[in-house]
Amino acid sequence: MIDGRLAGTWTRRILASAVEIVVDRAPQLTTADRAGLDVEAAAFGRFVARDPRVLVKT
Repeated sequence: MIDGRLAGTWTRRILASAVEIVVDRAPQLTTADRAGLDVEAAAFGRFVARDPRVLVKT
C-alpha cells in the first residue's frame, strides 16, 4: 500500500539465516517509498528472527 492504494504484491521465503522478501509489480518507488519498505522489511525480519533481504521487481 502506498498512499492507501494497492501498489504491488509480496512474497516471503524464510531461509536459515535470512528472510527473502520479493515485491512484485511495484510501481517506480520514490526514495521515501523504498525507505518505508525497508523499515517494514526490518520489522518483519525481527518478527521471524532473520535478516531481511528485499528484492523489488517492476
